[in-house]
Amino acid sequence: MGQARKTIFYFIAAAVALLVLGAFSFLLLFDANDYRDEIAAEVKLATGRELTIEGDVEVSIFPWLAIEIGRTRLGNAAGFGDEPFASFERASLSVRLMPLLLGGDLRVGTADLDSLQLNLAINEDGRSNWQDFIDATEAMADAPVPEDESESDSGALDISGMEIRDAVIRYSDAQAGGSYTLTELNLATGSLTSDENDRI
Repeated sequence: MGQARKTIFYFIAAAVALLVLGAFSFLLLFDANDYRDEIAAEVKLATGRELTIEGDVEVSIFPWLAIEIGRTRLGNAAGFGDEPFASFERASLSVRLMPLLLGGDLRVGTADLDSLQLNLAINEDGRSNWQDFIDATEAMADAPVPEDESESDSGALDISGMEIRDAVIRYSDAQAGGSYTLTELNLATGSLTSDENDRI
């Protein structure tokens, strides 16, 4: 029996060592920049807009699943010209893995956004260049929820905070004939949480 226990122990130790080695190898060999085209294609499929990632994409896994994206721009809605709807110099977001894997809770670190440029516009017909996002959100909200999902307990959502630095927001209204610009905008929030009794 003692020899069997030793064999099992060595087997578990070897498996753990292989997992650790595999994780380190993944971090060393995986390059998220190789998947820029796939990311852009998914955004195009979901929003109909062009996403261009010019900066580097960096990913780390443990203890946070973290992603940092360099200079990026998102195309405008159809009929609103070639100027990007939004662009930024750097964005980062991290999610704790263990609460997500063990309890389904989404624990997000502080979301950072540097040098955001946001161009909001309303055309002469009164339609905005963000209306498609609203339409998509409303369609998702109105979609029927499968019975097994509606009855299941959803995990808690916790966001440590948001920080937006050196943002520029432009707003133009072709229907009303006005335009406004906010520059050097900095915004920071505290913790945002959501559970069954508390919605963000």
